[in-house]
Amino acid sequence: MAQTPKPRIAVGGIMHESNTFSKVKTDLQDFAGRLITRGDEIFAEFATSAHEVGGYIEGAQKYGLELVPTIVANATPADPVTDRALDTLTGELIDRLKKAQPLDGLLLALHGAMVTESHLGRRRRSAAAAPQGFGRRSAHRCDPRRPCQRSA
Repeated sequence: MAQTPKPRIAVGGIMHESNTFSKVKTDLQDFAGRLITRGDEIFAEFATSAHEVGGYIEGAQKYGLELVPTIVANATPADPVTDRALDTLTGELIDRLKKAQPLDGLLLALHGAMVTESHLGRRRRSAAAAPQGFGRRSAHRCDPRRPCQRSA
């Protein structure tokens, strides 16, 4: 009797916590300086970690899925991401997904509130229009007992 093939699930991610009030952008070298992991390196980097990707690996082993690693990138929480960085990373992710076909699914680690320079104006205007103490807080950088202050 022929064995049923394991479902092929791609895994990847692009993660960043953005501070929309900063004037300096996060570029590709900022991701490279923290973490850009490709292909099978993803398994070595995350297999035993307490990270979303580590959970994907553990779950795939438990439920008999074949994980197909693509790219995982993460920059230190900071300024909005440049379009060049996002386009480069998403372009590589898409290329790797195309080469990995056929796939049955995709698991993406997208932790963070990433903002890119193309979408900065809308975010900044909406935050400025919000009443004091509403829509301006982030559990990552503010004391919930006090209103957040804009950074210089």
